Order: sequence, then C-alpha cells, then structure tokens
Amino acid sequence: MGFSFIRRNWTGVRIDDERAERIARDVMGQQAPDPMVKLVIQLASKGKGMCPFPKPGQLAEIAIAHGLDADEEWEDEGWTVERLERDAQACMERALAKDGTIDFDDMVYVPVRNEWVRGWWDLVVVDEAQDMNAAQLLLALGACRDEGRIAVVGDDRQAIYGFRGADSGSLDRLKSELAATELGLTITYRCPSSVVALAARLVPDYRAAPTAPAGIVRTIPEDGIAAQAQPGDFVLSRKNAPLVGVCLRLLRRGSAPACRGRTSAAGWWRWCGSGSPSPFPTSCRG
Repeated sequence: MGFSFIRRNWTGVRIDDERAERIARDVMGQQAPDPMVKLVIQLASKGKGMCPFPKPGQLAEIAIAHGLDADEEWEDEGWTVERLERDAQACMERALAKDGTIDFDDMVYVPVRNEWVRGWWDLVVVDEAQDMNAAQLLLALGACRDEGRIAVVGDDRQAIYGFRGADSGSLDRLKSELAATELGLTITYRCPSSVVALAARLVPDYRAAPTAPAGIVRTIPEDGIAAQAQPGDFVLSRKNAPLVGVCLRLLRRGSAPACRGRTSAAGWWRWCGSGSPSPFPTSCRG
C-alpha cells in the first residue's frame, strides 16, 4: 500500500536493499567505523517505524531502550547516543529525497512523512494490529476515506513484537481514536476445555467452545516424555533444542521419531510407531 502511494509521486523507482547503508555512508562519511554505521542504520530503521515525525530526544530514547547505543569504548571516541541520534535523524531526512530507489522501511515511512497518504478505500481492514508500528498505523488510518470504515483485528495478549518497533498500545489507541465498537472474539474452537481453563488463569476472558472436548492436562518431567509417548503422539516446543533429548531417548528405545520444523520458534517430534530400530529420525528437517 505504501509503495503504491510512492509510485503515484515518484516515477521509475526501483527496490534497493542497500539504500539505507548508502544513505548512512553519505551522512556519516565513508571513513565512519562499520559498527557505528550499523547502529545508525538500525536506529534510523526503528525511528522510521516508531516515530516518523521525531522530536528531539526521541531517537535517543529508542536507542537506549533497544540497545542501539554505543558501548563505553566507542563513547570514549565520541560516538555518544546524541551523535548517533543526530546521524540517524539525518538519515531519515535524506531518505525522503528522491534518488530513484526505495527500500522496505521507506515504503511505509516515506509516504507517511511526505504526507502522500490519501483516503482511497471505503473499507480498510487491519489484521494483527497489535504488531503494527506507529508509521503503519498512520498509513492504515490515512488510507481510509472520511466516510469509510476501518476494521481492526488483534489481540493485545499477543503483543510480543515490541523489539521490532510494534506499538504495544496500538489496539487501545485505535479504539479511542476511532471511537470504535469492540466485538470480542474470546471463544476458541481450537483447544479442549481443560487447556482453556489452564490458560484462563492468565487470560480470564478466554473461553472454550461449547462443543470442545474435555481433554487432559497433566504435568510430567521432560525426561519422562519418552516413557509416556505413544504411537501417533507429537511433542510441541517453543524451541527446537529441547526436543533433541526427547528424540534421542525415543531412538534408544527403538522407536523412529520424525523431526519437523526448520529454524522457526516451534518444532515437534512425532513418534511414528515401533517399527525397526533406526539410528536416525525417519525424516529430519531442522
């Protein structure tokens, strides 16, 4: 959407993933140390998403909050957080000038900052709104006609992308700014009622569907999983590493577990059945 607004104002623009580094080098000088250039690029990127219209001191606050300030060794050489803020803001300003290229961050930042966003649509639907940063929210709001409607879908309990610049208060802010009517989606059709009851200790309004099976929730030690696993079971983990031990125990037991998942936040081992003992999983990706 942002890129479409850019193309209405800049013709012949091409995608260039190296645009941010090129701008940073121009701003900081070709002799600037690589680690500091990298910090400024990252800070400018955060600034474009989190505060596209930065006020003095805001980028410095972002730098400190997200660990983008220099360590003592570099500070002693003059690379203070104030200097990094100055360079990052200069990079943000330079990105607003047409040079025939655009990168991912600027697809949202440039049309918002240059005030190119127009209300072209009667209905704008914002999904996963809890993950949106300030610039994305401004883009979505501006793209809706004055007489149009905005539907915002999200879950503040899943607001886990603050490190990436997401606005953790975006849902409440949108509800207030839009004078929106809230329609709760609190019933899950995915989980058994026993699992929902456990989760409701943290999320009280979480409810199971009337047709949900009861299910079973019990606690077992990690080293007891292999002993209780049955053919057709699967073990789900936030990280892949803990599953390695489970797999090895099943292998020693003569089973043939299969690994699924790459480098994502979750992976699982599935015990396919007794089969013939095998020194390796029948299928391994990850």
